[in-house]
Amino acid sequence: MIVKNFKRLATTGNKKLALSIIEQGISGAMPNVTLKKIVKQNSLHVGKKKIPLGKYSRIYVVAIGKSADSMASTVDSLTRIHGGLVVMPDTTSSLIKKKKFTIIRSSHPIPTKKSTTAARKIIEFLKFLGATDLVIFLISWRCILASFSPRRHIIARQATHNLSLVEIWGKHS
Repeated sequence: MIVKNFKRLATTGNKKLALSIIEQGISGAMPNVTLKKIVKQNSLHVGKKKIPLGKYSRIYVVAIGKSADSMASTVDSLTRIHGGLVVMPDTTSSLIKKKKFTIIRSSHPIPTKKSTTAARKIIEFLKFLGATDLVIFLISWRCILASFSPRRHIIARQATHNLSLVEIWGKHS
């Protein structure tokens, strides 16, 4: 149960129904529910495209936002991930314990120097990718522009209008 005090609050039929609707809405919006539809063991399903992962030697994740650690953990559980960056607000505790992910603290919701530093670290990370590497970007929509430097805003804005982030950011789409 997502609503921890569901039984205590569900004292009437209408309250139980309302709480059930809230539970369904929240669970449907959880990153793992959506990501399980997109990430399969050996492929990504983006729109009508199926991207086979077997042709990539290493697969990385760059996750950004309040749900960054949840998204990175979910993808890591669904396919082979070699590592990556997780950019999350400095006010949020990370659930990730695996050393293959580097946690980068940033500001939220207003961009600060921490946001610029996070953007630079992402750019540096991307510079060392090989020709057969793939990066899966997982971005919480509210923070998409807050995590990128001003020069990158056009690319970030483009990403908000295309669900195919892999195509935009991947070297070999």
